[in-house]
Amino acid sequence: MVRTSWCHGELLAERFPTGSFDLVWAENCVDHSYDPIRVINAAIDVVKVGGWVVMVHAQNEAENEHYDGLHQWNFCERIGAFHIWNQKTDDNVSVLLQSFAEVDCRTENGGVIVAIRKLRERPPENPMVRLRHEIVRAVDPSLEALTSRWPFLKQVLHHLPGRRKSD
Repeated sequence: MVRTSWCHGELLAERFPTGSFDLVWAENCVDHSYDPIRVINAAIDVVKVGGWVVMVHAQNEAENEHYDGLHQWNFCERIGAFHIWNQKTDDNVSVLLQSFAEVDCRTENGGVIVAIRKLRERPPENPMVRLRHEIVRAVDPSLEALTSRWPFLKQVLHHLPGRRKSD
């Protein structure tokens, strides 16, 4: 048993070794993070193969709270798939994790319950996917200034998982 301690979710894998836990539980917190997909990946890293990451969150809380304060991310279930989205991006997390985890996503009483079972160790992250997420989260939603300066960037962003809704 590990005592509860405070840590940015994005830094879980730096605080705990790979495969440290049978279960990571997150309730009403990952949607308040800087980068929820990075938090989920870190949580998957610190559970053992066969272990679980379970999240219970309000559905579409950023929309409900008008993107105020920490409410920047929406969690929802669409046709059985777990999605994280906001005004700039829409990621099908079930697809992003499918090569190393099973994702079960359900809605219940206005909330989203996500159970992720780690099937194998997560492969090293593709640096281009990471770059895409960082660019989308850091720049104006239009991306016009960047794509006019570096035209290849629009093509790269368009073909990577979790692309922007407007692409």
